[in-house]
Amino acid sequence: MHFFDAADVPETDHWEAWLAYADLLAGAGDPRGEAIRLERHCETGDGDPARLAAAYAEVERQWGLDGLREDGS
Repeated sequence: MHFFDAADVPETDHWEAWLAYADLLAGAGDPRGEAIRLERHCETGDGDPARLAAAYAEVERQWGLDGLREDGS
């Protein structure tokens, strides 16, 4: 897994661009893609906040951020 170039990250509030970015991430095996999709579902009212929280936890785990303390250090 790798970080994509900053140029790949949408600089818009339009969900179409973010969902296309989510597809790019998911295609590379990056769990952030699923988190973006779930975020969209939650925003539209048909998502499950618990699934979104689990997706964020998986992102943190895969990127090695799950061991950080609450203060971020």
